[in-house]
Amino acid sequence: MRLKVKHPLLKDHIEKVSILRSQIQSDKQYSVLPDGMTELIINTGNPYDRTAGNEIKSIRIKGSHFVGIKSRHCIVKPDRIMNTLNIRFKPGAASLFTRSEADETRDRIVDAELIFGKEIRKLESEFFSEQDPDMLLSKVEQFLLSKLRKDEKAVMILKQARSVYKTSGYDHQMFNVKISDLNTGNISSKSLERIYRQYIGLTPKQFINVVRFNYSTKLLFKDNSNLTDIGYRSGYFDQSHFIHSFKKFSGRSPGNYDFYSSKTNLVNQIIINAQFGLPQEGL
Repeated sequence: MRLKVKHPLLKDHIEKVSILRSQIQSDKQYSVLPDGMTELIINTGNPYDRTAGNEIKSIRIKGSHFVGIKSRHCIVKPDRIMNTLNIRFKPGAASLFTRSEADETRDRIVDAELIFGKEIRKLESEFFSEQDPDMLLSKVEQFLLSKLRKDEKAVMILKQARSVYKTSGYDHQMFNVKISDLNTGNISSKSLERIYRQYIGLTPKQFINVVRFNYSTKLLFKDNSNLTDIGYRSGYFDQSHFIHSFKKFSGRSPGNYDFYSSKTNLVNQIIINAQFGLPQEGL
């Protein structure tokens, strides 16, 4: 179930709030693609398995946790009983709700209390006991507002990060974003990289590469009949470069990636598409 954020101070920072309360009958695992975003997961259900970063072997995730920005895909295997509240932050936005630097959590899964403090336990309790979606959303918004801080530098970076997606909107024919497009403040390359590491969790080049990959999945989702054309329109030098990059981010070649292999894969891609301007239909 998706909850629509209502408070005007939060709408620009929260991509989505959703609830998953279910008993899963399948042992199927699925892949989650890098999407430039981070996520707070309130988990009052059973532990589940998930890979992180360069780890091949999955780790057992217990309790509530924060998922840092991903530079590669991860594999998730849900437990049969899931009870989670998922808060997904837009690119760079989590830095407005925590004092942890984003590069410290890149490709990591961190105990939520270490990032958001002991108040997270109250939110866990409210999620466990509150069954009314509107009341729960109100409590989630209260929690987020209590953490939201003013940071003009972070807001500037957030706008820059969004602009990479917006200037490569859903109807654009070519991905053509350069690092210089991010430097609206006319600062040194070294300073820009430091700021992006601090607030986004990636260097400007790494972030653009993630967005380029997202752009290619957007095109593949629409029509995967011509990989050479998709690679070219996504800004890759040639098809070999495109395939190599796609495998790095997704674990599969573009011709073999199945958006419909699970509902999670499909929802993941719809959320990515929305960053380029396509409505999140069906969510």
